[in-house]
Amino acid sequence: MAAVSDLAWGTWDQTLPQIQIGKHSISRLIMGTNPFNALSHQSKFIDIEMQRFYTPEQILNTLSRAQANGINCVQNLDPALYRRFLDKGGKMHLILNGEGGPEAVAKYAASGCIGIHYFGIRVDNLFKQGKLDMIEPFLKAVRDAGLLVGVSTHIPAVVDAVESEGWVHDAGVSGSGSHAVCPAFPEVFEATAEFVTAQGDDGIGAANGPMHARTF
Repeated sequence: MAAVSDLAWGTWDQTLPQIQIGKHSISRLIMGTNPFNALSHQSKFIDIEMQRFYTPEQILNTLSRAQANGINCVQNLDPALYRRFLDKGGKMHLILNGEGGPEAVAKYAASGCIGIHYFGIRVDNLFKQGKLDMIEPFLKAVRDAGLLVGVSTHIPAVVDAVESEGWVHDAGVSGSGSHAVCPAFPEVFEATAEFVTAQGDDGIGAANGPMHARTF
């Protein structure tokens, strides 16, 4: 396998379709990082194997290959590793997963991310408790920081609730009449909700709806 230093960090093949989210043009395929973070949703054994394989150098290698194939956005990458990627000539955008108050948002923003979505499992739990409105102050803090706002969830009904409340719009976009945050396509959630996923030992599976659905 090629060393990280041998990869073409400056290249960026824009053959993948892109959509406009706020002021950013984002590839329709966004790179996730669960394998990097040893989160297989299948078994502890697979988690351990992921952890062994995805060393920092391998992660940087994978990011570079994704970029060379037209993917220009990664979500929930460790900020320190993202900085290394940029220093090597990487050009992908970063979206983070988070929660907390304004201080936490400021820390996330310092990473260079373009947006933050509220942590999915917390959202799921708040929804089940009838307390989904507790996420709104965080979303406002993200918007006030000038970042894209998102909500992550494993429950399709959360998407409907968030969109009906208008929590993921960006009123600051002027002149275009567009939203900085695109609602998820309903047909995607309908299809994934019907798809039966294998139950993992982390409690995320068919009973929870589609894996990591989110609205941005």
